[in-house]
Amino acid sequence: MFLAFDTETSGLDLVKHRILQLGAIIVDDNFNEISKGHMKLSLTDQEWLDADPGALKINGATKETWIPSHSSNEVSLQNFYDWIYKYMGDQVKYFSLLGYNIYNFDIPFLKELIQRYNKPWIFGFFHLDIMHLVRLWVLVTKSQLDSLKLKVACEHFGIPITNHHESLADVEATIKLTKAIIAHLREIRSGQKNLFK
Repeated sequence: MFLAFDTETSGLDLVKHRILQLGAIIVDDNFNEISKGHMKLSLTDQEWLDADPGALKINGATKETWIPSHSSNEVSLQNFYDWIYKYMGDQVKYFSLLGYNIYNFDIPFLKELIQRYNKPWIFGFFHLDIMHLVRLWVLVTKSQLDSLKLKVACEHFGIPITNHHESLADVEATIKLTKAIIAHLREIRSGQKNLFK
């Protein structure tokens, strides 16, 4: 199983910026949805001051209108862990994270959040970054994309993203993109001769 997830943050700086929202979907090995969840986290007054105005605009977040999911981030994070264990149980150590550009962005921010609230890292070691899968697909098919951004890749495959930069919507789009690319790569493989015969 995979935990497909996406974060939206108050900026790109891992030191001073924070996760604003986290969307996650537990999927089986065929990327079919089992359960999904979403949480909005709170920022301190200083973290709001440190936030990148451009990032807040993308997320539609303001200090005055932002409503966290729970009374504290500790409660939100504990509920997140309880939700994972509900579906994963003792198998939690065998499942992997899945997302778009997670190695360079989402995983470091998730680790920072977890360490800040003294939670254990339970997410294994192997993760599937779909941006790398898109890069492989571009190389194999010699296709042209304007960029490797999630929206661009989804548009190429005819996958609409409603509420882009809303974390749960981006996770849903990433799962659809994963299925589309894997299906296309399988079609390519099935049409090729076995070079080792």
